Amino acid sequence: MKLNELPKAKKPSADQVIVVDDGVTTSQLPVAMPVAQPFGVLRSDFVDLTARTSAGNITSENGVPLVGLDSFTPEPVKKNGFSVVQQTLNNNKFYSALTYEFRAERMTENLRELGNGWMRDFVLSKQKTTSNYGALIPMYGGGFENIDPDPELYVEVAENIALLDYWYNMYDRIGLNVALCAQATAPISNGGHVKANALFGDMIAAFIARHPCIKCVELHNEANLSTFWSGTTQEYVDVYRPIAKKIREARRDIRIAFSGPSVMWWQPAIDWLTGIFDAGALDFCDAICCHPYRAASSTVWPPEAEPFFNNPSPQPTTHPNYTDGNSYETAAAAYYAWMSSYKPNMPVFYTEIGYSAGTGGSLCVGTDAKQAAWLSRLMLMDMDLSVRNIVPIKAISWYQFTDSGTGSSQERALGLIRYDHDYKKPSYWAYKSICQYFHDWTDLTPLNIAVTASAYNNAVKTKAWRKASNGKTTLAFWRLDQIADPTNDFTATLSFNPGFTVSSVKQFMPGKAMGDGAGVSFVQDGSGVVTITTIVSWRAQWFEIG
Repeated sequence: MKLNELPKAKKPSADQVIVVDDGVTTSQLPVAMPVAQPFGVLRSDFVDLTARTSAGNITSENGVPLVGLDSFTPEPVKKNGFSVVQQTLNNNKFYSALTYEFRAERMTENLRELGNGWMRDFVLSKQKTTSNYGALIPMYGGGFENIDPDPELYVEVAENIALLDYWYNMYDRIGLNVALCAQATAPISNGGHVKANALFGDMIAAFIARHPCIKCVELHNEANLSTFWSGTTQEYVDVYRPIAKKIREARRDIRIAFSGPSVMWWQPAIDWLTGIFDAGALDFCDAICCHPYRAASSTVWPPEAEPFFNNPSPQPTTHPNYTDGNSYETAAAAYYAWMSSYKPNMPVFYTEIGYSAGTGGSLCVGTDAKQAAWLSRLMLMDMDLSVRNIVPIKAISWYQFTDSGTGSSQERALGLIRYDHDYKKPSYWAYKSICQYFHDWTDLTPLNIAVTASAYNNAVKTKAWRKASNGKTTLAFWRLDQIADPTNDFTATLSFNPGFTVSSVKQFMPGKAMGDGAGVSFVQDGSGVVTITTIVSWRAQWFEIG
């Protein structure tokens, strides 16, 4: 039986009630809710999609069987903050212009294989239109021409929510943590947003209550940009305050974050944040979201550099931020200190960050190889900031998991996997290696090990940690390719004192062929200094020292 052939329940009249059933958790939800009121949770009264799917009695719309949940072995919740942006709704069920390739049932196995602990996703206040036909609230029209909830849409909306539940049951099962971006509707002249957002608040709060994988809710995406939020900072607070209240009542343990602005120290983003803070956003928000892209006008900046910190008009070839291998980390610490001056002890979620392998955009690095190299450096730096508690980063979300289509434009080449899932890019394999080697951040103790390189010492950046589980030291190192000399990877002897007598050293280069590492030769002198001759690459790699 296909999804669009599911038997429809009898349409309720306005004086009937709908029994609410969470079906997943033991959280207490209202027992009944009048149809004429915000609809709360509509699920088992209309269609129990999850049960039908588990029994193998339903297929997706193009006839390909949905994966039964039993095929996903339950896994413990992962303990690393590595994350990807996976847009579950971006598929042919919810948007007419998209294809089946983006369905979550096709992506979940790749997510599980990657080993990331987190995922960032979006759920929108979606009404029914001709091109946006997967409604999540029972209202019609892009302008909310019919501002009253429409009983005609209740069954369809219930089925759509049930399908979303099915996908999120997968995420619950494979041990993912989810930072969910909930996007309500900005104010519009006919007032339709008021009822739409009341409906959306009920839907999203009940949805979050059913899925323990959701650990953080981000209230809107890049609301500092008019392309995503057309209202004022006060209107932002007024719209999201009641939605946040409903979410908090549904899940007391949830973190609620304000919208992550695009770019960290960009002055318009700082002004927008100041505006929502002054308007009262921190009354109901207790987490920080940010999208620390390294982009300045039409120029892409390397992972170690922050373009706008103390630099309102970035000039990549002249400003010291560009070649300073520590400018991003300095900027991130300062940004967190500034946020903490408004409200202390908030955790941090980087809900978008990334580079495109495409050409022509401010995030484009031009090749798959460079995308993989810069990903490796970015992830290890942010992990280090978190492990050292300099910035309490809980998740670093690479934007995005899959390419959005074919071609070399910026938006089409940001992913780790080709849009049709038939090709995993070098960035995927590099990220998988990092996720699986550093799979538990709680196992890491940061170390301060001074390293000297026999050649181009100022072009070498290093980080070090000890794993409590095996007592071994990990020393990561890479070439800062933003420094003009050298122009390519180079051979150098690295010298350092690990503080103990070394018996073995393995070298790991993140990528498809990394495996269990390769043994390398080393010398340790009487004072404890170890020397190893190696190639210093623009892709981060590391020694495991025992």
